Amino acid sequence: MGNHYHILLQEKIENGISKFMQKVGTGYTMYFNEKNDRIGSLFVGPFRSKHIGTDAYLRKVVQYIHLNPAEIFEQGWKHGNVKNLGQLKNKLLSYQTSSLPDYFGAPRPEQAILDIESIALLKDGLPPLSSVLRDAAAYYEELEKEF
Repeated sequence: MGNHYHILLQEKIENGISKFMQKVGTGYTMYFNEKNDRIGSLFVGPFRSKHIGTDAYLRKVVQYIHLNPAEIFEQGWKHGNVKNLGQLKNKLLSYQTSSLPDYFGAPRPEQAILDIESIALLKDGLPPLSSVLRDAAAYYEELEKEF
């Protein structure tokens, strides 16, 4: 995404995610500032997190994260306007900074930072991507009509 990212993390030690995100944010800011000969903050605010307490919510979060880039390819996506669901599906599956291709067995170097066992566990219960896309497009279309 051009202005934000989503990461699904499991905390192993207390405050582990906060510490990890602080290190990632600091490290990336230092890298970006050095590369672009600038100083100062890079991010507007601190990272935000939300606890995932149920399997059902976990599955919804995984879908949300993977469908979030749809707006890049279909600007009217969140208004219920999709020109070609098949084309959108292909673009999402080839989006380089998403783990979605890993759920479909695409070999990628990025898999080195993913928990493949978790992907396998989540993959078993996920509906087909085309079905998820249709349902989400219908949801956004209905939402747009209400407002």
